[in-house]
Amino acid sequence: FVPEVLRSAKTMQVAMDILKPLLAESGVQMIGKVLLGTVKGDLHDIGKNLVGMMCEGAGFEVKDLGKDIAP
Repeated sequence: FVPEVLRSAKTMQVAMDILKPLLAESGVQMIGKVLLGTVKGDLHDIGKNLVGMMCEGAGFEVKDLGKDIAP
């Protein structure tokens, strides 16, 4: 199950990399901003990355701080 999730996440990232420039060209206004990060001590970022991609696809500007972020 985990390998399939990782492969799906990678595929989604590749698709978003292709779509981002096209969305920017279309002049669509961003509907809001989202700040993402994974707390210090947690190195798992698959879910965070998927949420970020879904938010971008929905029209939000996403700032991703990364993983293992101290408060």
